[in-house]
Amino acid sequence: MIKSLIFLILYTILPFHDFHVSHTTLHYNNAQELIEITVRVAIDALEKTLETKSSGKLKLGSPKENISSNQYIKNYFDHHLQISINKKMTAYNWIGKENLELDIPYVFVVGSYNSNAGNQELIDAYLEWNVKPGVENGVMLYGGATSHNIGSGSDVQLWSAYTDISSFAISNGPDAQVNADIAPKFWSLVEGAHNDQIYVHVGHTINKEFNFAGKDN
Repeated sequence: MIKSLIFLILYTILPFHDFHVSHTTLHYNNAQELIEITVRVAIDALEKTLETKSSGKLKLGSPKENISSNQYIKNYFDHHLQISINKKMTAYNWIGKENLELDIPYVFVVGSYNSNAGNQELIDAYLEWNVKPGVENGVMLYGGATSHNIGSGSDVQLWSAYTDISSFAISNGPDAQVNADIAPKFWSLVEGAHNDQIYVHVGHTINKEFNFAGKDN
């Protein structure tokens, strides 16, 4: 029997734009026959939605967070997120949430790859090799992938984020927290050359003034 787990990551949208994106990742844990679901959503967007259905301010991610906020969030996802496996509606177990701070000099890496097999095979190998152990060991903030099935361009884009350049260096050095047994499988699925773009979050604007990343800047 396949079971589903859901985990929510809340992040703060830095105030240089008003475009909010949520991202849902599903990973099948073959050993435990589990579908692990991670949802990343902007705090302010979720907060505005929930506060129309509750009394008072939730203050998500703050020291004064409403003690009932977890229940409000769970109720919201119970109502809006439905999972069907083999054409049968499936209940999931709510694990909890954590706050992801992005007002830091984080490093964001996007790699473009072509696959000599199915795109999903390459993605699954990347998640098992790099993302899952990196996040579990605290070296990586998060990671994921997108698949490109129509038109020109690379088959797959793989991405990952790190708290700073030191964490990025550790993750790609001799002491990297990766699943080394999966690495040969991943690279065997890569076709031809690939390229990686590395971005460092230096800062952002607040009220039309530039602010360096970091709480004290």
